[in-house]
Amino acid sequence: MFARVRPAGRNDDGSNICVVVDEEAGVVSVHDESAAMDRVLQGAAIDAAALEARRFSFDGTFSPAASQRDVFAQVGMPVLRECLKGFNGTILAYGQTGSGKTHSLLHQAPGGDETGLLPRLVVGLFVHVAQATSFAAGRHLRPGTKSKSDSGPTILRSEEHTSELQSPL
Repeated sequence: MFARVRPAGRNDDGSNICVVVDEEAGVVSVHDESAAMDRVLQGAAIDAAALEARRFSFDGTFSPAASQRDVFAQVGMPVLRECLKGFNGTILAYGQTGSGKTHSLLHQAPGGDETGLLPRLVVGLFVHVAQATSFAAGRHLRPGTKSKSDSGPTILRSEEHTSELQSPL
């Protein structure tokens, strides 16, 4: 399970940041000062536990600075590889309205740098099929050159095919 924290919105001035991401440890910490203030207003004493951040551990975390490419490399590509081996794969986005689910999964961007997981998965699948078809036929096509009969691309012997799928994006 992975957690991705979206960047602050346009109207956020950054003065009320309550989520801290530790990507190396896979931990998201949430500071909730309002809960501590509510306890004091209800007559409770302030204790250290009330002021501590709540920590949530994940298999991986992505800070607001993480790119779509980073998310795809760590989440999408492993799922695609396992699906190509015959295992079922699921990617589920869950979160509050406006938290970035659609952006993370479906976003289409010119140039592809911020393209979401689903378009990248589809491209990765088609790239794999094209590679597998080319290598299964024992040939590799080089576009733009003519064969001896001038009827199409030159057919070359394929290089040693590795079973490891390379990231297309």
